[in-house]
Amino acid sequence: MRADRRIRTGGAVAVVAALLLGGCTDGKKEKDGADYDKVVIAVAPWAGARANGQVAAHLLREELDVTVEVVEMETREAWDAMNAGKVHAFLEDWLGNQAKEDAYIDRAGTVVEGGDLGVTGRIGWFVPKYFADSNPDVVDWENLNDYTEEFGAPGTGDKGRLIGAEKNWTSYDKHLVKNLDLEYVIQPADDEEELVATLEQHYEAEEPFLTYWQEPHWKNLELELVEVELPEYTEGCNDPVEFTDCAYFNTPLQKFFNADFEQYGGPAAELLRNFRWSNDDQNRVAKMMASDGLKGPEAAARWVEDNRGTWRPWLPRS
Repeated sequence: MRADRRIRTGGAVAVVAALLLGGCTDGKKEKDGADYDKVVIAVAPWAGARANGQVAAHLLREELDVTVEVVEMETREAWDAMNAGKVHAFLEDWLGNQAKEDAYIDRAGTVVEGGDLGVTGRIGWFVPKYFADSNPDVVDWENLNDYTEEFGAPGTGDKGRLIGAEKNWTSYDKHLVKNLDLEYVIQPADDEEELVATLEQHYEAEEPFLTYWQEPHWKNLELELVEVELPEYTEGCNDPVEFTDCAYFNTPLQKFFNADFEQYGGPAAELLRNFRWSNDDQNRVAKMMASDGLKGPEAAARWVEDNRGTWRPWLPRS
């Protein structure tokens, strides 16, 4: 990620595409281009991103009478679709696609920044609070090699295990382990569901574990985890990535729009520009969808009903 864009907007996650756009059109009206018959919102295939999309879609439909399609796709694919006009808005970007930003924002001008989502992304290494309470020095990375036995697992030999990120998420962990001389083997999950299930299994048994983890995530409403303090992040400490020897940076998550939609999308574009909520808001909606058995539209409707004071300022001014 380019440093100047991180400073300007606030800094990635890549996941397997779940749905192709096929013959989707840009939805623009033929007559005057001043509005759109249908707004297409791309969401990445993880719970928090789905929560953004469902709440935005609910408000567009119910408050503005706009037809909305929510399409799940991998982050890089969403950028390409915005460039082509097949997607109008992407509501949660972790600012890890520098090449796409350079090509579509700076050179082609087909994608524009849509503002801060209000959610701050934080990636790091975490241990369960019950283990940190009885082993307080484990939260300092310099002491991790003293805990390889406690964090050991089948396949790690005499080394500890770091439960790794879902395999398509951005992670600097292999470089951190190498550059910090840590005696750990990274065992990544195949997907988000497997990662959550692994943490649940160890947590319910009150077993020690060290894991890559992040905020926001709905599971943080159920698990008490304590972050391990890695070397302080400073500008450029992970550039190039192979030299990373520092903590992950905090990332104010960003929205991006197709440039034509941002200019001609009328009230729909204005509402999405104004869409800004908190980590807690997102986690609560994501939990309803991922854990409590509610479908996306149901979870969105419940949150909207209970949080009028949050979303009413997003509505376009008449």
